[in-house]
Amino acid sequence: MAAQVRGAGHRVDRQVVLGIDPERYTPGPASERRPHRVCCVASLNRVKDPGLLVEAFALRRRKLPAATLELIGEDTLAGATARHAERTGPGAAAV
Repeated sequence: MAAQVRGAGHRVDRQVVLGIDPERYTPGPASERRPHRVCCVASLNRVKDPGLLVEAFALRRRKLPAATLELIGEDTLAGATARHAERTGPGAAAV
């Protein structure tokens, strides 16, 4: 992205990369991993619509009951996502 911006004749003072550094954060040993675990790290807000993720994951759990969903982030919806997860089904998500 920075190369494209420079190529268009603009200056890049600083580049902020979203995501994780795979050199710094790597999965633990296979014996410690939990299969079918989804972890979403993001602000819980209307734009990102975490309720839709909870609903989609609930559908997935019908075929994979051991699957888990964890939502981690600042809750700007005053607990609405957690309440939605509770109504969607037991263990639908850990918020």
